[in-house]
Amino acid sequence: MEQLKSWLRERHQLAVAVYSTGAADAILARNGLSIVDFLRPLSLVNQLNVPMRVGEFSMRVQEVQLGLFAGKSMHQPKPEVIDEALRLLLTVQAQQHATLQAVPNLIQHVQTEPPEVTSPWFHSYQAEFLRLVRFTEHETLDHPAAGLFFMPASTTQ
Repeated sequence: MEQLKSWLRERHQLAVAVYSTGAADAILARNGLSIVDFLRPLSLVNQLNVPMRVGEFSMRVQEVQLGLFAGKSMHQPKPEVIDEALRLLLTVQAQQHATLQAVPNLIQHVQTEPPEVTSPWFHSYQAEFLRLVRFTEHETLDHPAAGLFFMPASTTQ
């Protein structure tokens, strides 16, 4: 159950669009970082005490994990691009995990072995699929709740 809770917390974070100028990107690139990587340690906001009510259910929010995304990457690719990326991922995963060893009783094998053994490609496929179908126009879960804009202090215009 904790694994599911952790996955849901990671998947349902408040999305924050992060934008920066080329000069700000260049400063951080010298250290091998992007602006999102630089801000990620600050994305956990704790020591809150905010009341929240949904219908008849009320609770207090004490910490929020922000999902930081580069603003220019917050779009969903075209379906053809998604299909091709998933096809490529499955091809690579099939080459990595392919075996020519015969399974005498496939049904028993699937029922007794953990999912990581019977389908080792699934976690990679699921993560890539969910990454590619984020940021659609018709849903509000991944629409940015905030936007951060960065530029060097030495910028004059």
